[in-house]
Amino acid sequence: LKYILILSFNLQQKCEQYWPDDHEVEIGEFKVKLKSTDTLADFVIRKLEISKPGESSHFCTQFHFTCWPDKGVPPTSWSLVDFEQRVSLFPTQSPVVVHCSAGVGRSGTFIALHNLIGQAKETGCMDFYNTVVKLRQDRVNMVQTVEQYMFLHEAALVAVICLDTTVHASGIQDKLRHLESKTSSGQTFFEKEFKAVCDICADSRDTTDDEGSGGSIFSLYINSKSAGNKVKNRFSNILP
Repeated sequence: LKYILILSFNLQQKCEQYWPDDHEVEIGEFKVKLKSTDTLADFVIRKLEISKPGESSHFCTQFHFTCWPDKGVPPTSWSLVDFEQRVSLFPTQSPVVVHCSAGVGRSGTFIALHNLIGQAKETGCMDFYNTVVKLRQDRVNMVQTVEQYMFLHEAALVAVICLDTTVHASGIQDKLRHLESKTSSGQTFFEKEFKAVCDICADSRDTTDDEGSGGSIFSLYINSKSAGNKVKNRFSNILP
């Protein structure tokens, strides 16, 4: 086991924390040590060292998506696509653990998205219905609600438009040269990618400032108002 994926909502405690916030914690005969933490807008990447007396240490990377309420969906489809792309930068032949709280709604939706993106890359097609049916044959209630099933389609659309937009820092020069080159239609890849950004934002969920519209603003600003991000905001009443 090299990678663990957690899909949760920071404001709700739905499962027990099994990793230390800092330093080291003992769990039975095991010791779990936090080696590093990389905190981003919608997820956290942690490096963990797991040891047992008399045996060599095992190192594991944990990807923790933090803005997904139970039986709901993330505030934007792009946040989950970005998370999936980041996870995909760490390929492995070892088993990968994906969990939320019940292990069906959020976990099922993420696994379905990951499988659909793989289908798009390999065949140019995506089979939503049979992908979810296959998951449900292996584990009951995977992709738990119709809202999650709809969100899966939206996220897949964003993923197809934005496939392979994540780039390692070492490859940024090659990426820039590619973006500056022109497509067969004569526009640069910069222009093509920017149009995709505009199209995605136009198709996004309602982000109105109307406070009576069901709390969408609350969902959008959860991360901006979190304790870990407060110091990053220049003004507490003006949030990005």
